[in-house]
Amino acid sequence: MFLNKDDIKKANNKLLSQKIPPQQRGYEFESLINSLLCIENLEPKSSYKPLGEQIDGSFFWQGQTFLLEAKWVKDKIPVSSIYSFKVNWMENFILHPVFYCC
Repeated sequence: MFLNKDDIKKANNKLLSQKIPPQQRGYEFESLINSLLCIENLEPKSSYKPLGEQIDGSFFWQGQTFLLEAKWVKDKIPVSSIYSFKVNWMENFILHPVFYCC
């Protein structure tokens, strides 16, 4: 079940204000993202685990499927962390192309 924008804001505020175990918070965060993607008609797909890796979700836009990696963090992420993630993702893509063909 997907939430409307007001419900998403309320659920996000709940995640911000309550101490929720990290794994549970992550799953609830993924649900909020899926709801936002649904509102935008981007055909979201929930998380799945092919070949031992977890894909947080995917969505379809302009004829292409995009993989989604979501991470809940308390503070802003430095740009260096984003570049590190990109390099890691590209290495896995090159080494394991079948993983991304699912």
